Amino acid sequence: MMDMSLPAFAASKLDEILFYPIGTGDNRGALSLGEFAAKKLGDEEVTVNGKTFSCTKVSLVLTMFSWAWTGLFWYDKETHMLIQSGVKKGNKEKITQTLRKFTYK
Repeated sequence: MMDMSLPAFAASKLDEILFYPIGTGDNRGALSLGEFAAKKLGDEEVTVNGKTFSCTKVSLVLTMFSWAWTGLFWYDKETHMLIQSGVKKGNKEKITQTLRKFTYK
């Protein structure tokens, strides 16, 4: 559901949200609840294949383990499409996925 939640959040006027996805955790079928926090970190330009996108940068943490992992997501401000994602450990950011092809009609 994060595919729908984070783009909607990036397009909203909110600066930070908490949300609670329900999942099966260890895949035994027992439902579990987790708490995530998403926060807007500001605007950044991201260039992919010669095209520059004006993006909203969002961080995401599982609040229980916020010290262990931070996800980073850049959403195009015009289309709200995910342009790139990555992780942050300490002060270092690593881009793990980038949009390969962009077609907007």
